[in-house]
Amino acid sequence: HQRENEIRDIAASGITQYACPGVCGWNRWMPLMYNSYLNIRTMCHHAHKYNAIGLLNTDWGDYGHINHPDFSRIGMIYGAAFSWNADILPEEEINRQISVLEFGDASGKLVSVLDLLCHQDAYPWRTAVMVQEALELHQDKEEAAELLRSCAEGDADAANASIDALCAVLYEKAGTVRPENRPMIYAYLLAADGLKVLNRLLPFLRASLLSEGTLPEKEDCFALAGDLERWLHSYKELWRTVSKESELYRIAHVFCWYADLLRDLNA
Repeated sequence: HQRENEIRDIAASGITQYACPGVCGWNRWMPLMYNSYLNIRTMCHHAHKYNAIGLLNTDWGDYGHINHPDFSRIGMIYGAAFSWNADILPEEEINRQISVLEFGDASGKLVSVLDLLCHQDAYPWRTAVMVQEALELHQDKEEAAELLRSCAEGDADAANASIDALCAVLYEKAGTVRPENRPMIYAYLLAADGLKVLNRLLPFLRASLLSEGTLPEKEDCFALAGDLERWLHSYKELWRTVSKESELYRIAHVFCWYADLLRDLNA
């Protein structure tokens, strides 16, 4: 209501307005699609009601803009659909239509699978970066511990089990979507692997900083460190197919720092 009141007051003043919602991909490996749907639907509703002259659908980065640019496509479609048609479809229906019309998924379920997948980050990227900065830049273990406690209730094993189940569906759809969309399916599968490897960090970090459980064996620490670095290599390859170097070195630093930390845990 506050946002609508602001838009109404600006409209009454005669100032030209654009609606500027977002695809909700910031700080995340893949956009939060339901949040994106709600945000774009609401802002487009206000735009129609208060006679905005257009839509500027935004895609913010933060912490390296880690999500693959193609992942914003669904939010872009929301913006395109809702900006010209004030009769906005329910989320389930427009997601079905996008699955069929944009991706060639006859079942109409692809977007709903992706919507579930984006929530499986037991150790979110934003938290991972803030923990790394707290320890490396500030040498503040308590700050890092507080950040870890903020996601302590998330069950990394359960999240990774959900990722495996959802990825099994994506593998099936990789062979049925239109050929030009198969690279996007690969990008989602790679992002899902990134979620899993970061989720696996949680018990190691909790044992080290929160004294929850026993410290993992040296072999397990080294194995996870290697998995972090191997995933980063694949991520760099995908990044360079669509982007210049930009913030890639910062993203790589975070992963390599965690790999070094794991190898030092049992030193």
